[in-house]
Amino acid sequence: MLTGTIMTFTPLATLGITLVTGSAIVGTPGAIYSTGRSISKLLDRGKHDQSISLSNAEARGCWISTIAGVLSFGNMASTSLLAKSAANGNLVSAEVRTFCTSLNVTSISMNGIGILNSVFDLVNKKTEDITALDILQLTTSIFFFTNSLVNFKTANEIVKDAQKVTIDSMRNKLQDEASRKNFDNTLRNTKKQSGRMHGSADFIRAVKHIDNKSEFFQALVIDGNVKAKFNREGLVNINKELIIHPRAFMQINETQRAEILMHSTDLLNKKITLVEFNAKMAQIVKINRIAFENKRSTAYAKISKAFNNPNLKNVDINGKKIFENMKPHEIDRLDNVFENTGKKYNQKFLDVGIEFAKRAQCQNVSEFCAAFEYAIRQMEAEIKSSRNLNPYPSRPENVSAAEFYLKQTYDEFMNNNNNKFIELKNSFDLLQELCKQANNDGSPNFGNTMAAANHYDKHNIFPTINPNNPLTVQEYFSIAREMTSQPIIW
Repeated sequence: MLTGTIMTFTPLATLGITLVTGSAIVGTPGAIYSTGRSISKLLDRGKHDQSISLSNAEARGCWISTIAGVLSFGNMASTSLLAKSAANGNLVSAEVRTFCTSLNVTSISMNGIGILNSVFDLVNKKTEDITALDILQLTTSIFFFTNSLVNFKTANEIVKDAQKVTIDSMRNKLQDEASRKNFDNTLRNTKKQSGRMHGSADFIRAVKHIDNKSEFFQALVIDGNVKAKFNREGLVNINKELIIHPRAFMQINETQRAEILMHSTDLLNKKITLVEFNAKMAQIVKINRIAFENKRSTAYAKISKAFNNPNLKNVDINGKKIFENMKPHEIDRLDNVFENTGKKYNQKFLDVGIEFAKRAQCQNVSEFCAAFEYAIRQMEAEIKSSRNLNPYPSRPENVSAAEFYLKQTYDEFMNNNNNKFIELKNSFDLLQELCKQANNDGSPNFGNTMAAANHYDKHNIFPTINPNNPLTVQEYFSIAREMTSQPIIW
């Protein structure tokens, strides 16, 4: 009676994860028991020197039940994980999806074989020879077979259904029709960019990290058609001109956001020129420290020129192409470092900073920028010290004191048997060791030790706390964490 109750099959039509698990919930305990009993029976037969060959009817039934059960539970687990992953905005590889579909088909086939084998054995047995295990194996095979067959979906269909349920849920929670319209437009643009499944995954992943979804999509409303879409990193691309994190976009005040949308839409529709657009955006760029794509393209070209390589992707730093797949904010950061720390891409500062970054064994853009800034700061300190000792050095008539000491210090770095670079690296290594523990002890923290050391060296004087002495490492990191709830640097 208990087995009959357990084996009751109730097909459900609910989409997503519920479809996978809901229809199985009644039969699963009995199926687990049946598979376990089949395994136990095989072990018992082997222990008592009874045949476990497929030619033996009882052993064959146990083998088929065991294999079918393992395949079915594996299929249920993989399908559930696939749906959950899709609902979270993740997309497994095509190979994994093919495997999941194949597992589903194999499970159905094996359980079909199990039904045929059980029916064949029951027909050939006398009524009094039929055991509870025979009935259990048959009902388990029927349960798995019908459940899998009725609910059969390819992995791609499972992913698309789970994505649709998640996206519909997000849309239904928006507060007004304007937000929903922009939601739909952004989804459509994202799919057009990346394809249906990949686009939906990018969209879900990005929207999940937006704090106030209604406010965000409402912010995209202007008297015009804003072309917004999300990329793989969760950044929103607005009119092909502004690629920015949604949180950062919402931190721009409402009036300036509207100006960005209006003028970038006009640029997209060729109502204004690029020069006019940049002029209108100049103040907003300065206030919010953002970069538009046309400026970023220019920055990328300038950075490539700084490395004397037309293709920045080919630049090699200690055997590693760290600039190969730079994110937008990394391009902005590197351009800012070369423009400001590098004194408007001054070749002498660039040479010293780049050479030191190589010697520091930088592994990514963040470490490169940190090492570059540290080196140039020490170089400037030496220039300043030399000028203080002798403000009016003997020099050619058309050479300023600043130019004279820059060349002198540059030559000391580049033509002094590497002694300057060795000293500089030793001091940077010591500073990293000093900052490492303090950076790792709390959260948020700097993304790497080089960044931590560079920022401590750059900002360790707080006039409001102690105008005459630098903060200790512990004091600095404590203050830095109080000032931000996000990671301190990329």
